[in-house]
Amino acid sequence: MQVSVVDKEFNEQTQGFGLDGKGEATVYVSANEIVLLKNPNDKKILVKVKLSKTVEGTRYQEIGAFEE
Repeated sequence: MQVSVVDKEFNEQTQGFGLDGKGEATVYVSANEIVLLKNPNDKKILVKVKLSKTVEGTRYQEIGAFEE
């Protein structure tokens, strides 16, 4: 899975890395950033997300909804 953190104002990636298999990561995201998760494979994957605090306006949007 590919993980990207993108600045909402400038639409520029500020962080990015790949995770294999049962990889785990902690990602710090500021108020002006969004997290994008992309599965480059044909196989379904399970993603577990834990937020350290409540984030007003948090939403989930399928990756298919974003155009590359």
